Amino acid sequence: MAGAITQAAEGQAALRAARQENEALRRELSVLREAHGRVLAERSHSADLLESVGDSLAGTAPPLLWVTDASGACTFLSRSWSEYTGQTEEAGMGFGWLDVVHPDDRAHQEEAFLQANERGESFRLDFRLRRRDGVYRWIIAAGWPRYVDDGTFLGYVGSVIDIHDRKQAEEALRESEARFRALFEAIDEGFCLCEIIVDEEGQPVDYRFLEVNPLFEEMTGLVDATGRTAHELVPNLEPHWVETYARVALGGEAFRFESGSDAMGRWFDVFATPVKPQGRFALVFKDVTERRRAEQALRQSEARFRATFENAAVGIAHVAPDGSWLRVNERLCDIVGYPREELLALSFQDITHPDDLEADLAFVQQCLNGERDDYEMEKRYLHRDGHTVWIHLTVSVVRQADGAVDHFISIIENIAHRKAAQQALNELTRTLEQQVEARTGELAEANETLQQRNRELQDFAYVASHDLQEPLRKIQAFSDLLRADYGKRLDAQGRDYVDRMESAASRMSALIKALLLFSRIATQGQPFSTLDLNSVAKQVLEDLEIRIKEAQAQVEIGVLPQIEADPTQMHQLLQNLIGNALKFSRAEVLPRVRVSGAVEEDAAGRRWCRLVVEDNGIGFEEKYLDRVFSPFQRLHGRIQYEGTGMGLAICRRIVERHGGTISAESTPGEGSRFTVTLPVALASPVSGQLLSEKT
Repeated sequence: MAGAITQAAEGQAALRAARQENEALRRELSVLREAHGRVLAERSHSADLLESVGDSLAGTAPPLLWVTDASGACTFLSRSWSEYTGQTEEAGMGFGWLDVVHPDDRAHQEEAFLQANERGESFRLDFRLRRRDGVYRWIIAAGWPRYVDDGTFLGYVGSVIDIHDRKQAEEALRESEARFRALFEAIDEGFCLCEIIVDEEGQPVDYRFLEVNPLFEEMTGLVDATGRTAHELVPNLEPHWVETYARVALGGEAFRFESGSDAMGRWFDVFATPVKPQGRFALVFKDVTERRRAEQALRQSEARFRATFENAAVGIAHVAPDGSWLRVNERLCDIVGYPREELLALSFQDITHPDDLEADLAFVQQCLNGERDDYEMEKRYLHRDGHTVWIHLTVSVVRQADGAVDHFISIIENIAHRKAAQQALNELTRTLEQQVEARTGELAEANETLQQRNRELQDFAYVASHDLQEPLRKIQAFSDLLRADYGKRLDAQGRDYVDRMESAASRMSALIKALLLFSRIATQGQPFSTLDLNSVAKQVLEDLEIRIKEAQAQVEIGVLPQIEADPTQMHQLLQNLIGNALKFSRAEVLPRVRVSGAVEEDAAGRRWCRLVVEDNGIGFEEKYLDRVFSPFQRLHGRIQYEGTGMGLAICRRIVERHGGTISAESTPGEGSRFTVTLPVALASPVSGQLLSEKT
């Protein structure tokens, strides 16, 4: 590209020189015309004398000379005409000379000649003339009018000059200039043609923009640059730009470089090449400011990564596919007790507990096979001094372009303290389980005479309301005492243990209460009565008013039927379903809940109430339908959504007590639809004959 640009620039210079030469030739022809006219006017006013002059000129002048009369007919042709065209003088007389004019040019040239002849004005015509070898060549035919003293027009005296070679050169230059202009306009980089400016001592001090392409302004931000100097456009331009371009323009060597300008606020990738005449140069450049900024941002990002890697509170390592350590931070060295150099000489297999190695290697193999891109596990490392260290390992895969594993990124967290706390909690749980088991056995013996279902429910309710709550109250009480009396002595880890213990006790208390409510649905239900579900729904909305406002939810209640049911449990059923829809809403999407009802009749003539509760919440995959109505089954973690996992189980228990069914349909990310079917009329609860109450 640089060569093409240089040739194009030099072609432009040559074209300008040819144009200057052509202009000089026209001026010379004009002088010759005037001198020739004066000579002819002085020598004779008759056609015979002009012809004799023509004869004398014919043998000496290189142009093809001719003379016409007042009608435009040719009356004289020099010998050079016959030598050039091969046409005899006789054949060319009158208007016979038109026979050797190119057919495409003849009509136009004849018309132009006759119009000039009619006006008696000098003329100059360019057209193609056939040479004696049959080749048409471009010529200039110029004619000057002849007058006598009284102003009578006598005709023309003129000449023909072959300009074919020059015409072809000009055409070639025009084509070259056209190609250059097309390249100049289409190039997708900035381009400009400049000249160096020197002071009186010949030292370069500035440079001027002679031509710029359309992308120049976009690349540089400089407007109307043509004809102006660099310092006019950028007064505080750095000196190195002038110095660099002077070496190119005056030294004659092309130069490629990348440099920035604080004055322009940009970075450029520049190719500079000298062009003729000396002192001029052409530039092809790109604005690489964004790339330079990106590179700077990348360097800063890499520096931050290095700082994060080395100063992280957890162990971080890069691990090769074969398990050898590529890079480890100081925290990992502290966890396993090895100096960095010793650890880098080992592999993760060397320090992994033998009982945990197989599971870890299985995960690694799955990553190598392309079956997964990450995994996490708890395992043990062998400390340098011989003891084991429990860690939580999180591994991510970095792959090459072809999908092969390049390396693993491992995050290692020391969980020894957590494991110890977990062991203590497990021991406490086992103790509680033993107490529950013992108490359950005692209750089972005391209630053998009760029917099996009532006995299980009543025994569980008794244990939940008395025996299980008592240890929890003690745990909470001792936790409060521990925090009050010894809180200042505990370190952060100790306070964390207390927080976790209190949180676990609170969750267990909530679970026990939910279980108690679950167990009492059948044992402490109220008698059925005719119930307007519209009134129940209205009371539920009043109870949930604050939650609805906080969530900015829209709850629509359609017209609901009347049924025979337990008023308290119907209130609880609708509150659980609507509350469940509010709780499992999507982030940044306002909750929308719609409750509708209808009465349908089955084939046996029995009437059923059909209640539908729809929402636009997070939904769930329907493969979990068998879990959503089971006690303690949660599809989401407690951190995301609070609750005990008993709400829908209680709904199902209430519906079953009323002899109905409950089902769900859901699409993740779109919402859920719960359908409850209840008999409109029922003489007594399903388990009415088994009701007994123990408090």
